[in-house]
Amino acid sequence: MHQSSFHPPFFPAFPLHIHEPPKRPTQTFKTPSKHSAMTTLTLTLSLTIIFLFSLSPTPLVSAKKTAYEVLEEYDFPIGLLPNGVLGYELNSSTGAFKVYLNGTCTFSLDSYELKYKSTISGVISKDKIKSLKGISVKILFFWLSIVEVIRDGDEIEFSVGIASADFPVSNFYKCPTCGCGFDCVGKGTDEKRKKMKLRLNGLVSSS
Repeated sequence: MHQSSFHPPFFPAFPLHIHEPPKRPTQTFKTPSKHSAMTTLTLTLSLTIIFLFSLSPTPLVSAKKTAYEVLEEYDFPIGLLPNGVLGYELNSSTGAFKVYLNGTCTFSLDSYELKYKSTISGVISKDKIKSLKGISVKILFFWLSIVEVIRDGDEIEFSVGIASADFPVSNFYKCPTCGCGFDCVGKGTDEKRKKMKLRLNGLVSSS
């Protein structure tokens, strides 16, 4: 019996290409070191502090000058004000000011009695204080308001409008104390103080 041979059909050979999905890059996760964690924490805290300071008011760089120091800047002695000034306001452009005391203050200056109210106001410039309010002097039996103070060389002139009195500047190198004035140590200091001159309606007298 004749056996027929089986020949499989002939298929031309084609190159076989297998397409694989693209490989994704392998991601490597590193555990942050202690150093980097501390750096991040420090940076966060620094930014927080800067933000909080930006919200707060800007602090004063220098302390406010005292009322006595301001007097000296305008060429007046500190003794124009008594001890115990609580504070003051000053407009550096106009010279308008207010000085605050702890209540009314009275004391004697030679043969005169001075009275300071708790608030004193006026306009100050070099060697001159005008529109003064809050200081009065007792002349004879009357209380008169001192409206102007002028420094003329080595003398200080106090004006009440109708009259004025001149005192040596050296009398005001120290501040008076309420009650006893410049002579709190003893009455003997009165003799060492220089005399003042009173001008009233063109007449000059010494006391």
